[in-house]
Amino acid sequence: ALDLPSTEDFDALVLAAMKADNTCGLAKCRASVVTLGQLCPHCNRRYCLSHCLPEIHGCGER
Repeated sequence: ALDLPSTEDFDALVLAAMKADNTCGLAKCRASVVTLGQLCPHCNRRYCLSHCLPEIHGCGER
């Protein structure tokens, strides 16, 4: 559900990927994880402090 630029605009596509990498790994959350993000040891994705526990973002369900 991300609004990605067209593949013809490579620079905009790279910037969109970099911006997406700086947000919480939970799809519904747009919180920044640049300064206070936590890396999940199970799925290796970065989450904000509200969603960093595996039980909260769904790692325990897999």
